[in-house]
Amino acid sequence: MEKDTVDGDLSRIIITQEDYTISSQYRETLYERFLITTSSSDLLIIGYSLSDPDLMEIIDEAVRRKRTSFSPGRIYVLAYKPDENRALLLEQRGLRVAFGGLDDFVAALDRNASSTLTSVATDDILSFFPHLRPTTVDIPHAATLGNTDVTRMFYGSPPTYSDITNDLTFERDALALMRNYFEVDDALAVYVLGVAGVGKTTLCRQFLINAFRTGSHAWEHVEGTDLKSSLWASLAERLKTSGERGYLYVDNAHKYIREINELVDLLSASSNRCLKIVISTTLEQWSYRTKSPNLFVFGKRIDIRRLSRSEIQRLLDLFDFNSSISSLVEKEFSGFSRQERQRRLEQKCEADFFVCLKNIFSNELLDEIVLKEFAGLRKNYQEIYKTLSALEASGLKLHRQMIIRMLGIPMGDISDILNDLDGMVVENTVNKSLGIYAWSGRHIVISEIIMKSKFSAESEIADLYDKFVDLVNPTFDIERLNLMELCARRGLGRLASRDRQNSILAKIISKAPTLRVPRHRLIDNLIRMGRYERAANEIRIFESDMRADAPLLRFKINLSLERARHSAGLMTEDRITLVRNAATMSRKSLERFPDDTSLHEIYCDSGIQFMRLSGDWSVADDAIKLFHDHSADSLDPEFSRAYAKYQLKFQQIQAGT
Repeated sequence: MEKDTVDGDLSRIIITQEDYTISSQYRETLYERFLITTSSSDLLIIGYSLSDPDLMEIIDEAVRRKRTSFSPGRIYVLAYKPDENRALLLEQRGLRVAFGGLDDFVAALDRNASSTLTSVATDDILSFFPHLRPTTVDIPHAATLGNTDVTRMFYGSPPTYSDITNDLTFERDALALMRNYFEVDDALAVYVLGVAGVGKTTLCRQFLINAFRTGSHAWEHVEGTDLKSSLWASLAERLKTSGERGYLYVDNAHKYIREINELVDLLSASSNRCLKIVISTTLEQWSYRTKSPNLFVFGKRIDIRRLSRSEIQRLLDLFDFNSSISSLVEKEFSGFSRQERQRRLEQKCEADFFVCLKNIFSNELLDEIVLKEFAGLRKNYQEIYKTLSALEASGLKLHRQMIIRMLGIPMGDISDILNDLDGMVVENTVNKSLGIYAWSGRHIVISEIIMKSKFSAESEIADLYDKFVDLVNPTFDIERLNLMELCARRGLGRLASRDRQNSILAKIISKAPTLRVPRHRLIDNLIRMGRYERAANEIRIFESDMRADAPLLRFKINLSLERARHSAGLMTEDRITLVRNAATMSRKSLERFPDDTSLHEIYCDSGIQFMRLSGDWSVADDAIKLFHDHSADSLDPEFSRAYAKYQLKFQQIQAGT
């Protein structure tokens, strides 16, 4: 309960949650009891949301009766869904409002409850420890609830115990490792580490289901509530007395590392192995926190990374033989053969479980898994991760020194960064003698998600590109290649502003004047923007600095065609002259580059434009004949497809369609 705590006499409660709405007759009785009690008695009203009309009707009626009868009792409201604005309005009316679920409410009461045990159900060991109930999920009970939701599970939420018992998950290879380890006499704990969306929670819950099926007790700690290490140690002693075994699972264990350390130390000191601990968290959250030495002595680390071939086969079996799941699979993926689906998951998805799910279900809700993992990183790691992801998603091949330059990372921190971000940042050796080590993210799909979320404004990604170009050292081949990659659609093509593109392209040209690609891109942009004089000037500079290539010749031809189409104030004969010049340049360029498909296409375009201006088909006829002659000799299927497209286009023009 985050905002306030409830005290006083809580025996008079109105619950309005969906499954617990009380009858109007009983509600009337509660009103009357509230209004005639002494000042020590209060009324608690519980509901889902303060925006619920039924809940507000009850609150308004209680307030009205309190005011008209001058009752001294206080009114408390416990709402599951936070709504600070409505809460403020209610508190101005004299009510006290708190937010939380029923479990939070019971846990808050438990902190002030009597420690005296009044009754015990001997068939349930938790009955001896009632203070653990509000903070504990009993696995046998949770497995029978029947709250399966295939859609929720495969769109990013971890499976419930009901999902697992209803065979809606596939078995992970690491499950056998956990079983085998806990058979060792001195085994106390297993800690499962891995990146987000890799299946840590699923694996641990599968293990707990297996544990209770084989006769052991199994519990999961409720995240967000206190982990009472001393009570769990006492429960372990009772297990030892009765000769039983139990397992306690703590998800997101980094939040409870102090309590886990304490529990591990207590169990180690008493040589008690009847309560065994299963914990899971991300490696980054785990690595920098202080752990009890006993966790390493009596515990086993299990890293969950990519899916094995057998796991992928079991995943595909799940989709093939469970109709409720197969109906959610993206149609394009389900249309492939079994062999092709496996190949795509192994190669295209690189067997990353999250990327596999993204490929199979194609649902943006899955992105939240990655974004929640990002939110849990330390600020300096967030900066590294989002910068690396954005540049990688832009088609660049990053290396260690570039990241160090861009973010000012001390060289001595590199080892810790790679260790803490293991699975999120991967380093490979490119040239050890030159000290070049490539850095990449977990997968390009994940890098795209991070970039889309963290660089949503165009100005942010443009500033990142600017900074990257400023810090590039073009004497290294890898950085020269990155400058060319930045010019592509995945890079500068993300920027809608051609002026901003041109500014960055000018920087690249200044940094590496011998690169042709940024010059091509700048000329193309200027032509598309209608800045013909600047484009012509850039073409002249290009020809002065280096030999013309096929792309430059295409730009020269296209410049003449665009001037003929769009320059204002020209006579028809002037436009015809420009198009004739473009056709002549096309014919000469094809003598140098006869296999260039784009030059053939632009020659055909020149012929069409010339015909429309002058009515003369001679240029178009020569262009399509030349295209035909070369398509007969070309082995490139793209060349043949381009020829067929223009042949059809010419036939349609001649037919008047």
